[in-house]
Amino acid sequence: MLEILDLKLGRMRLRLWCNLHFQHSAKINMDLIQVERLDEGLIRTAKPLWLIWVGEGIPELSQIWRQYLRRFAVDHWYRFAKQRLHWTLPKLGTTEQCGLSREELLCSVPLS
Repeated sequence: MLEILDLKLGRMRLRLWCNLHFQHSAKINMDLIQVERLDEGLIRTAKPLWLIWVGEGIPELSQIWRQYLRRFAVDHWYRFAKQRLHWTLPKLGTTEQCGLSREELLCSVPLS
């Protein structure tokens, strides 16, 4: 167990359980990590964050949860790219659209 004081999030408690495995895959080891936010009275203020590390060479416990928090910036970028920049496959509604050339297809796909 490790307790740290983060400037933004306050007091954090991290717990680590090593060398666990799922019932039907006993050969694959994993580490289970619990991250809790605590108030000044050491009472939990939010639901705990549960993380699983599968693989060799687990990073330092105090760095794992910080790396996980970075993923939200990446997730929001991909969501923006898909919704606003239309980085998804075109949804073809008619058979005529399927027979068009690439240039014609891009011009005929609605952007809404």
